[in-house]
Amino acid sequence: MLGSVKGKTTRHLMENIDITRTKVPRDLLEKYGDMTLAIDIMTINKIPIMISTSRNIHFGTAKLIHNKINRHL
Repeated sequence: MLGSVKGKTTRHLMENIDITRTKVPRDLLEKYGDMTLAIDIMTINKIPIMISTSRNIHFGTAKLIHNKINRHL
């Protein structure tokens, strides 16, 4: 199947993402400072949902995306 898709699809340029920084309490940084956060968008029955999970503290979230055109969830 991959061979039939290769060369027929094009990559779309992504828009830049605005980053908002938040102050994190020092005790949380000391305890969980080395953390990896993985975020992806999955669809269930064509309904987009943002999924995030933290690899070190094993915390996950799911957020329904109401409007994929809007920049903010």
